[in-house]
Amino acid sequence: MAAAFGIGLGVAFGWGMAKAFREGWTPEYLKAPLILGSIILCYATAEMFEKEIGLVAVTAYGMTLANSKLAGLTELQKFKEDIAVLLVSGVFVMLTADLTPQLIGQAINWNTFAFLFCMLFLVRPLSVWIATYGTLTRNEALLLGWIAPRGIVAVAVSGLFGSLLIDLEREGRFFFSGAEQIIPLAFAMVFATVVLHGFTVGPLARALGLARKAKPGVLVVGANAWSLEFAKVLEASDIEVIIADSSFRRLRASREAGLEVFLGEVMSEEAEVRLDHTRFSTVIALSTNDSYNALVSSHFAPEIGRHMVYQLSVNEGEDTDERGLSANARGRTLIRRGRTYDSLIRDQYRGWSFARTRLTDQYTLEKYIEERPKADVVAEIRPDGTLLLLGPNREPRGGEGTILISFAPDAPTTPAGDANGAPELVPAT
Repeated sequence: MAAAFGIGLGVAFGWGMAKAFREGWTPEYLKAPLILGSIILCYATAEMFEKEIGLVAVTAYGMTLANSKLAGLTELQKFKEDIAVLLVSGVFVMLTADLTPQLIGQAINWNTFAFLFCMLFLVRPLSVWIATYGTLTRNEALLLGWIAPRGIVAVAVSGLFGSLLIDLEREGRFFFSGAEQIIPLAFAMVFATVVLHGFTVGPLARALGLARKAKPGVLVVGANAWSLEFAKVLEASDIEVIIADSSFRRLRASREAGLEVFLGEVMSEEAEVRLDHTRFSTVIALSTNDSYNALVSSHFAPEIGRHMVYQLSVNEGEDTDERGLSANARGRTLIRRGRTYDSLIRDQYRGWSFARTRLTDQYTLEKYIEERPKADVVAEIRPDGTLLLLGPNREPRGGEGTILISFAPDAPTTPAGDANGAPELVPAT
């Protein structure tokens, strides 16, 4: 009866909040605070009816709101991630306030080590194997069993029940001793798993063949003649590239060139499932629509970092700025201000092309700039394989072994070099 009441209360709160958002009864800037306040109210109301029902109620509330298909839930999810960090940290502080050195010393014994061993190597792997049987490979199950869920839920539940059992033991209503060790054991479990898993998850993933061997690559949004050539020169430089576009026709040339493509809208919920976001750490919006490029940049900025999303300049002219678009509403400018897509594609039709030039101790960056003053240096690849995209206030660093990717008139495409300091030119494709 109490559980049914909690579920009904949570569904009612979720339905009411979804209706308020859908009908526009709530201003946008008040949505996140209102949800936080309503969660507390829902929890308190359920607890007044019956203890321990609050968690059921707010869970039903969250499930109802998540399945309401509201358009503004993305911003709320960001708020949830931020506040979760604060609340989880606060819970750990409050629950550890009762731990004393004497209590911790009593809990550290051979029985504790045996308990940790059984949990780490028997209970958790076995529970993961049973829950995922038939859905994961053996290596995947092994890795997941080693890093099984742990942390705040276990600590919170142990803190609650540990205190209750201590009170019952003092009243003589609990016939087992040692209830005061529940909280230290829970924290010992969390501490041991965080330390062990933190140092071993990387080597274990590599040993099981589940870790990426290559660095994350680049997602190029927008298939056109210029972005295709840019993607090809990145691919030739051992940088993994994915070209994304919602048009099957525009992706045809990319597929014929052997590049990996993604057909669909990169900002859709479908892309969250079909597009592996761990495969790229840089996003370059190169579509012909500047507003769309800004939208893509704003979409990916919170996920991978604003310093890792790029787009071309919006206005033509060397001295023009990005009028009408603030820095927070767009990506970082690629190449330089005033170098728009229209100017790039115009130069490409005039014969400009991409080239890769490896700098040496004799052929330096200064010499390269002196010989090719008209070249647009788009990116440089450091000797360790790191890709740096260039633009305003991001000048090339140069150095021996650095590869410059440039877009210039009559760009050479054949290897050359001599002992007198001539550049070593790497084929662009």
